[in-house]
Amino acid sequence: MNFYEPDRISNLHSDLAYAGMLTDAGVVATRTAPTGLDPAGADTVLEESGLLRDCYERYGPPATPETAVPTGGCHR
Repeated sequence: MNFYEPDRISNLHSDLAYAGMLTDAGVVATRTAPTGLDPAGADTVLEESGLLRDCYERYGPPATPETAVPTGGCHR
């Protein structure tokens, strides 16, 4: 699946988005989660999973220092 042609995103970015959704779905299936949207909780799950760190290590600049603005292939 991809977005309509003008709104296409690269495979690298869609893979990261789908990996994040799958990671969060696994947590929802195995842990008690609050009702409704919880962006801070989702951020915590992604940080704990190491998904973004691994993406930066493979495709982008190092995730540290934390004040750096990402310029590589992985975007939040």
